[in-house]
Amino acid sequence: MKMKWFGRRSKCEGSEREAIENVLAFAEAIIERNMEPKERLNKLIDLRRVFLRKFQADHIAACYCSGTHQAPEPIEVKSLLCQEMLLEENQVKKISEKISLDLAQDVVLPTPWHPKRMIDNIGKFGSDPLKTQWVQDTNNHFVYWMSTFGIGIVDGGNHSLTAAIIANEQIKFTLKHQYDYSFLFESYHFNGSVYVDSKTGRHLSAPRFLVFGVIYELSRLINL
Repeated sequence: MKMKWFGRRSKCEGSEREAIENVLAFAEAIIERNMEPKERLNKLIDLRRVFLRKFQADHIAACYCSGTHQAPEPIEVKSLLCQEMLLEENQVKKISEKISLDLAQDVVLPTPWHPKRMIDNIGKFGSDPLKTQWVQDTNNHFVYWMSTFGIGIVDGGNHSLTAAIIANEQIKFTLKHQYDYSFLFESYHFNGSVYVDSKTGRHLSAPRFLVFGVIYELSRLINL
């Protein structure tokens, strides 16, 4: 199966749609194969991880490719879902439970934007004796962890968190809360182009990042 990579909506929408269809077909093939439920779940989680990491790498790389003070817009919940889905935000479950993320494994999405801070922080952290040990600042580092999708949106500490992610070491980040969006799966699915109201078949809008549409749909299959 040949897959084509994709990112934001662009002039290449035809090839992006083909790539998305390939990924979703791959996921369906996993579901249809006869195997133990736990084995199927692990395969879907790892498949989703491929696209979570791509999303993270592409977004961070775009920040370094941008001109001075021209970083991409920060990622927000509203840019991942669509307006109709956001109307139901009162159903989001806030789970007050202490969890620990591994910044080398768990995907969080910072948006560094200040050139001096980007230069100061990259290459700064790690276990090398010449580097500094990264320490979480509970007054500055904030991550909105959407456990349903295995993704976190950074809302503070963008520059040092970016550097910690790039270091690719087992740096721990502790959270007191996580947010459950699984209620959406009963009402909405992603068809490869746009979100769809599963009850009426009505087409809604597309996510700002098409790759998140894939992450959404894989998360829905994981939660079946």
